[in-house]
Amino acid sequence: MSVRWYDVLATLDEASGRRLKMSELARRVVLSPSRLTRLVERLEREGLVERLPDAADRRSFHASMTRAGLARLRMARRTRHEVVRDRFLDRLPPAELRRLARTWSRLLGDDAPAWVVEAARRPVS
Repeated sequence: MSVRWYDVLATLDEASGRRLKMSELARRVVLSPSRLTRLVERLEREGLVERLPDAADRRSFHASMTRAGLARLRMARRTRHEVVRDRFLDRLPPAELRRLARTWSRLLGDDAPAWVVEAARRPVS
């Protein structure tokens, strides 16, 4: 899965109802509206998202993640986490990993993943 596809699906996953107005999605993923439209068309052909008309504004559409899109995103997240762990985290000594986790925990606050919070609580030797 490309980084752009991942970014769009992850952004939709974080949105209420897993859907966003196309203009808002473009803003959040930092793409021009026309570029996002082309990307969403490809995602739609793959069955990962669908475009739905905006009931309040007939000129606008929402992008909505499908069940297949959510399943593909979950697989991609697992792969991404495995790669990050393998290429970066597993190469750090435990003390450095704990310091890094503490920094991430401060930066991310309530959004920090559980493993970061847990690692940050361990004493640094």
